[in-house]
Amino acid sequence: KTFTEIFSDLIVELAEKNDSIIAITAAMEEGTGLKQFKTKFPERFIDVGIAEQHAVSMASTLGYSGLKPVFAVYSTFLQRAVDQIIQDVCIGRSPVVFAIDRAGIAGSDGETHQGQFDIAYLRMIPGITIFAPCDASELKLMLEYAVNAASPVAVRYPRDFAADSQLDGNHPDILKNPFVILEEGREVMIIVIGPFISLAKECCEKLKLKNISCGALYLRMLKPIDDTLLYSKISKYSKIVVIEESVFSGSVSEYIGSLISKNGSKIKFGSINIPDEFIEHDTRQNILQKIGFNSEN
Repeated sequence: KTFTEIFSDLIVELAEKNDSIIAITAAMEEGTGLKQFKTKFPERFIDVGIAEQHAVSMASTLGYSGLKPVFAVYSTFLQRAVDQIIQDVCIGRSPVVFAIDRAGIAGSDGETHQGQFDIAYLRMIPGITIFAPCDASELKLMLEYAVNAASPVAVRYPRDFAADSQLDGNHPDILKNPFVILEEGREVMIIVIGPFISLAKECCEKLKLKNISCGALYLRMLKPIDDTLLYSKISKYSKIVVIEESVFSGSVSEYIGSLISKNGSKIKFGSINIPDEFIEHDTRQNILQKIGFNSEN
């Protein structure tokens, strides 16, 4: 199943247990996977039309009223409502859940739909928690956390199929484990954000054939980041590479680079990000290959 289909099933399951959950869409009922929710809970489903700013403001008020609003929205459309996220949701810490679909490369919908900016525009805002699941099991954990949180939470996931588990079934508590060590090494550390765990493991295997000791870390929580804990894990390596489906400016990659610099470290740093340009349409996989999300790069 795709991440969208998995979200569609999960939000219905959660709403069956929690009658305070309200699902909101901005004219994207089918695209965001809320059709099933609408059928089952029509009185708890709201489509505001193409009015993302209104959706966020309304969600904030529902949150302040004791309900649990879940706004399912494409990454590229949520950026229309950055002011409302700041002013109406985050300043007062309204417990709104942002289910951000099409995060990263959206593919054939083209330049207007590539979700390349959501990490950057959300990470700058105080008081919001940001997750990036690598698989179906992680999406479930993160969404369950989000609907029980007392403050705003964003869960961003790509337009892609999701493995059931890329962590061999080991999915520890999120708050106690903001990242998961995939491989231990000594020289090169690959930090993975989102679904690229198999790519990181492939790179580690190729480096081992060259007698280079490679480690890999899956970063689950993109904000807040525990600087001390993260740096303690990466500081023993001489090279760090981050794989992140986002523009570099304002990214987690940029943040980790600055963390290394602030600590006066001599670690060599690099990252694979979406380039500083608008990305034309093609299949998701073709675009990712072209812009360097591959083991060779």
